[in-house]
Amino acid sequence: MSELSDNDVFRCHPSLSIKSIAWLCFVLIARSASIEQENVLCPSLRSGPTLYSSSDIFSTDFTEQNQVQSFLSENYGRVNTDGVLACRRSDHLLYNTSMSGAGLETDVRGLRIVMDNNGGAVCDHNSEIATGHLLTRFYLQEGRIDLTARMGYGPDAAPRYHSEDSFSCLGLYVHQSVSQHGYRNEISMCVSSKDPSTVRMGVWNGSPADQEEARQAKTSMDLSQAFHTYSIEWTASRVRFWLDDLKLWDMPGQRFCAGVHAAKIDAGMSQGRRLPYEPMSVRIILRPLGIRYKATTYMDATKFSYFPLVQAEEESEPVFHVSAGTSLTTEGLGKARGLGNLWQLLSMCVIIVYFI
Repeated sequence: MSELSDNDVFRCHPSLSIKSIAWLCFVLIARSASIEQENVLCPSLRSGPTLYSSSDIFSTDFTEQNQVQSFLSENYGRVNTDGVLACRRSDHLLYNTSMSGAGLETDVRGLRIVMDNNGGAVCDHNSEIATGHLLTRFYLQEGRIDLTARMGYGPDAAPRYHSEDSFSCLGLYVHQSVSQHGYRNEISMCVSSKDPSTVRMGVWNGSPADQEEARQAKTSMDLSQAFHTYSIEWTASRVRFWLDDLKLWDMPGQRFCAGVHAAKIDAGMSQGRRLPYEPMSVRIILRPLGIRYKATTYMDATKFSYFPLVQAEEESEPVFHVSAGTSLTTEGLGKARGLGNLWQLLSMCVIIVYFI
């Protein structure tokens, strides 16, 4: 007896075949929706921050205060950093300041962030120190940030003058009060005044106690004595840290959404570590590190730039320069892919049923 063909099976059990096809279509559509749900962005922030979605690269040399303030907030208030009570002051942000010396051939001007122990004198809440602090007025979701700076520079910055320690940092940050799940997400790179040849990098996602990934890169340079460009690249599949043209750390990973997504992602973390998913602000800060700070330190910056991500997140080497009309937010691209795949599956089911 010859074997039955697929067509013979359909003719013998037409109702069963149609039901089977309908069920198969349902399973495929559900699976497609599930896959797309994993690919699109995680839930938005509770407070609904403004995402930066312009196609323009923003950049500043810190010589025009009004230009800087259009996208960077001077962020007043008090901060408790590693047990030290500090206040953030606009008069500790000195724009268009001469950056002569330290190997510069000409007189370059830029921003000087000052940190000193005058907190009790200039603040109204008994802070121990005063410092400058800049934070973008809007939130970013993926991209590249560059800061050309001289870290931990100043008359009292060198370790031989004191035992205190300062931290000059460039980072991406979302405050717990804004986070979707009340967590602190952060990507940062810092230089300590006590160890100015080492760049310290960290990625926090969720509870800082158990979700930190950190790395230190020792260089042969004193980073407090010359200007260097510090860069952070953040995509859905990796975080990269750069010092000038030197890649310090390439950390592959996956977006981590706390809550319902946690078990699924933890079970399939073959691609690397957890990466922050929530939109974050850029933060430029000079702060004490763990002890009462008694010295004066500067953090000098001559250029800050942000480049939106325009390539698909699957690219191994993402491109950060933008073209006209390109948006930073990738959610629309993910939804478009989802609708396209869904339409293809529905069309396939209609064709199969038609030829039965």
